[in-house]
Amino acid sequence: MKKYLLLILIFSFVVIIQAQSQQKPLSVEALNKKITQQIADGKYAEAITTCNLVIAKQPKDSITIMVRSSLKARLGKNDEAIADIKKSIKNKDSAASVIAYLPLLAEFYRSNKSGEYYYKAAIAYAPKLGLPYFLYGGELSENGDHKKAMEYAGIGYPLLSLNEQKNFIDTYAQIFYAAGSTKEAYAILDSVIKEGTNNHEVYIRYLIFLRNDKRYPEAISLADQLFDKDSTEDYLYARYKIYNQMGNQEMICKDVDLLNKYFSGYENLLLEKKCPDAKAAIFPTLTTTYVFEVTTLKSVYNFNITNPKVNMSNEISFNWRMEAPVNKNGNVIISKEAVNSAHALLNSFAAGEFYSTDKTSVWVSNAVFQQIKNDGSTLIKSGNGAAKKFTVINDVEAMSTESLVAMNRDVNLGMKWLNVIHIKSEDGREEFWINDDPQNPIITKMVLGDTGMSVELTEIKTKQK
Repeated sequence: MKKYLLLILIFSFVVIIQAQSQQKPLSVEALNKKITQQIADGKYAEAITTCNLVIAKQPKDSITIMVRSSLKARLGKNDEAIADIKKSIKNKDSAASVIAYLPLLAEFYRSNKSGEYYYKAAIAYAPKLGLPYFLYGGELSENGDHKKAMEYAGIGYPLLSLNEQKNFIDTYAQIFYAAGSTKEAYAILDSVIKEGTNNHEVYIRYLIFLRNDKRYPEAISLADQLFDKDSTEDYLYARYKIYNQMGNQEMICKDVDLLNKYFSGYENLLLEKKCPDAKAAIFPTLTTTYVFEVTTLKSVYNFNITNPKVNMSNEISFNWRMEAPVNKNGNVIISKEAVNSAHALLNSFAAGEFYSTDKTSVWVSNAVFQQIKNDGSTLIKSGNGAAKKFTVINDVEAMSTESLVAMNRDVNLGMKWLNVIHIKSEDGREEFWINDDPQNPIITKMVLGDTGMSVELTEIKTKQK
């Protein structure tokens, strides 16, 4: 509700500002830019001072007066903020409307600050104006005080203008729905839908009600009709949310793909929902190149694995090349015995060919992988010290236990998603992220606190360059 009301408020102000800005001298425009920057920087007291300079030049600049009042509201100067509006706007209904909007303009919702003082002040100033009652009812509803919310919204809604009622009817229905009066909530929306309303917020709210009530066939049918008629982002996203709650993976991915194709900001959703088309092509082929970024105490460089041959029932072999400033390359062959049972890792490479019978490198052994999957823990010797016990970590961020999404967003958008297992040593100094595939248990990231080194897979190329 708050976001929607704020958009209405901002739109109204922008129209007035645009009309006024054509007549403002350059110095006032510069001051307005300064106010905008000061607000963005959280320098509200300084912004008030700058507003005073603008008002001194243009005493009837109602927009700047509103902005100044909202800044005073942010700083807790409630009486000053209200007095400013009353002084500058002589019409009581207009002044009360602005006072009622100040909590939104001051973004009280960001800090969960109540706008009650302003709503009640507006009601006292213009007791027959519907907006303050209604906005107060909306805040009460969001704060869980449904009885009082129904009371204030019930007073305010009939007093709204017809245009305001059309704009806020979905919010009115939501207040009833949140209070448990679902039959009345549906009836409110049904009444305007039968009249052929073009307010898409009404239809979105209706879809939310159907989804919350798990009336999935009705919700999908309506969403399909709406999207076929008007292929907007909101209707498509609403349908995705329904499929997402249903757990219909096929349809989730179809809608996420459409969202990503035709609208912006949904790239990460492809990864989060693990859609098949967004899965990383991580399984090794002779044309696969794995690019790792290595960070040490002295430098950062790329470590490239090419020509990988991975057979977890036999041997693993690969070519490697370290880019500048290291500039060396070689070849590693890991024996069948090591692939099957080694708990030690080769993390220090000398140029040329190396044949390992007791260590794996880049990939973990069958024994390590199976112990992680079956027991949730294993022993790994990553350097010259003793082996350490590692345990599977169930991260707070759910995605980090299953994919690379939580590790590096920019990298993942290019590389796509994959399942990984995160393990950590008992002393907390070493961590590994391992691809969750017994046929390709490649280490996608590791942090070795004892040596100050970290390695992360940043790119998977399917052709050698």
